[in-house]
Amino acid sequence: KDIFVHGFIRKNYGISNIKEKQRFCGIFYACGFICTSGGRGVYTKNTFLNVYRCGGKPVRYFNINCVEYGNRTCCEKKDKYKVYGEILTAYGYSIEPGTKKFETENFYTGEPITIPLDETLSPIDNAKKFYDKYAKLKRTGDALIDIIKTTKASIDYLETINVSIDMATSEHDLKAIQQELVQTGYIKHKKTNNKKEKNLSKPLHFVSSDGFDIFVGKNNIQNEELTFKVATGNDWWFHSKTFPGSHVIVKANNSELPDKTFEEAARLAAHFSKGQAQDKVEIDYIQKKHIKKVAGAMPGFVIYHTNYSMNISPDITGIKEI
Repeated sequence: KDIFVHGFIRKNYGISNIKEKQRFCGIFYACGFICTSGGRGVYTKNTFLNVYRCGGKPVRYFNINCVEYGNRTCCEKKDKYKVYGEILTAYGYSIEPGTKKFETENFYTGEPITIPLDETLSPIDNAKKFYDKYAKLKRTGDALIDIIKTTKASIDYLETINVSIDMATSEHDLKAIQQELVQTGYIKHKKTNNKKEKNLSKPLHFVSSDGFDIFVGKNNIQNEELTFKVATGNDWWFHSKTFPGSHVIVKANNSELPDKTFEEAARLAAHFSKGQAQDKVEIDYIQKKHIKKVAGAMPGFVIYHTNYSMNISPDITGIKEI
């Protein structure tokens, strides 16, 4: 779908050189324009958020719904053609040449069935024609299954970007999101002669009531660095079970964590997730040594087993931030 950025963004958010109607081939190209020289470097969270949400989210869900609908329709048609072919193969000897339709009983359901025929073809050739249609739709259906899987994975990743945008509080945070989207191919990389900018966005740092350091990633790159570079084997990892959100790391320093620290880290994981508005959020927690990175997956996606869980409020009142 083409994405248009209209004059109201120019008027409301101060992007003075944008045209009245500018075409982009995707929502992240529009966001990239806003966050780069095309938009004169205007890093306003509201601008990025409005273009991303208003253009990107409906298009993504519309696309996956269309693919799933197409897959269901494809499956229904291919099964019908297979039955047509089987019935014609079984009863073709009784069909007179030149017949336009064949009415009989579906030997799978016992219900009446009418099969349209090409009167210029023999019953066996009609059966072959339906088998060919079945085979073609089966191949299409198999391809759609892969497309659905890939698209759902993309949606899951983009939902984590949504959380990162919500957490952004500075230009550096938005730049970090932009760099991640370039790295993962959602924003087109624009070559420049400038040296690579240093990423100045840092994870959030809290201290529990018992004095343990707790780190919260603001984006997927930070989540991955916290989990696989900052955390060591016996440190504890927290994340929402059902919602996209931040990786939360508690530095255990080879000590046993008090219950209070577990609860505070879980509250932080609930708060910095898409479930922030819920009364309770289910949080998984496990020692870092049991976390594995998914080969070929987007940044921040991990797998784990035999974890603990708790339902907790996302209220982080009283937790000290450094």
